[in-house]
Order: sequence, then C-alpha cells, then structure tokens
Amino acid sequence: MRMHEFATGCGVKLPRVLCRDCKSMRIGYNACVVGESRGWDRSHLCESAGEIRVQDVQEKIGQALGRIPSGVFILVAGDGAAAKTGMLASWVQQASFQPAQVTVAVNKSRYLNDWLKAGSPVTLNQVAKGDNSLFRQFGKGFEPDADAFSGVECVPGENGLPVLSSALMSMEGTVSSQMESGDHWIYLITIHHAHSHRDVGSAEAFVHLRKNGFSY
Repeated sequence: MRMHEFATGCGVKLPRVLCRDCKSMRIGYNACVVGESRGWDRSHLCESAGEIRVQDVQEKIGQALGRIPSGVFILVAGDGAAAKTGMLASWVQQASFQPAQVTVAVNKSRYLNDWLKAGSPVTLNQVAKGDNSLFRQFGKGFEPDADAFSGVECVPGENGLPVLSSALMSMEGTVSSQMESGDHWIYLITIHHAHSHRDVGSAEAFVHLRKNGFSY
C-alpha cells in the first residue's frame, strides 16, 4: 500500500485529503467525495460520505425551490368576532378556473391557523412591485390583539374585512377546505370578489425569488 493510501473498512483504498472542516488529514467524507468524483463505485462510500451527499442534495433542492417565483400578498383574516389581522404571505397559487380558487400555505406556528376554518372569510391583497410600505407594516407580524392596520389606508370589503387600498389588487373569498402539508397548512380559498387599485396595464406585481427554498 502506498503511503498516501490506506484501506477503509469496506476494503477500498482512498487517498488522504485535507478535511475542509477540521483541517486535518483524514479519510472522512471529503476523501469519499473525492473518490466518487474519480468514478469509484458509490456503493463503497463510507457513512460520513453518505451524510454529506444528503447535505449536498438538500442544498441543491433548496436552490431549485428558491427559484420558483411567487407573488407577495397580505393575507387578512378575522377571529369570527372583532379581532382582525394581516400576515405577509408568498405561497399563494391559483388552483382552479371554475370556481375561481387559490391555495394559501400558512406555517403551523402562526396563530392565524386557529382563525382559518371552513367558511372563514379572507382577503388576499397583492403587493405591487416597488411598494415597500406593506412589507414594513406586515413583515414584522402582530399579536392577535394588536391593531395591524394602524396607519394603513383601508376600505371595508364585501366580507367585512379590511381591503388595503395601496395594494395592486385585492381578492375576497372564503376558506373551502384545508390540508396538512409538513410544517404548513394549505387552505383552498374560493374567490367571490376582486378589486383593482391600480392600472393593470402599467402596474406590476412584486415577484419573490429566494436563494434558499428552505426559508422564506
């Protein structure tokens, strides 16, 4: 055996390499990754190499997910009594032509999930490109009893919830159903009314892209 090689537990000779984490010469995952790049049989890669492979795959998945474009919306809902709030939401997609429906994903950690039940009214206000005022207002989040709409120009909607006048468009609807999706709840919203606050021909919607699809 050459000085720069040694036998692993699976009987495959791999070169020593400098570990990019601990900076020592070792066999660990770096050697296995190097070995794979040289065309060695992946079935002989050690366990630590497999762990890094998973990390690499997750990183690539995160990059791919982050390039899925989405709009940015302010989701407005109430508790069925007097309380109302608004939440920044970007995972909104059209789901049906007839009836007009969209899906909205809400993190399970949000108290808003307690308010969103079948039949609950909601309003989705689409943020226009270049409009940072709604980001500043709703990006910080609010406690259930806080006035989320203080200083924001609103008009009452058909469903009784605030419609944000500075938005590009607003859609009023009701929750039709929901489903669990990992760490989120997905709500199917049937749209009943829509409002355009700006010239559709000239105004553009804010488009959100992320570097890492495993964060907002």
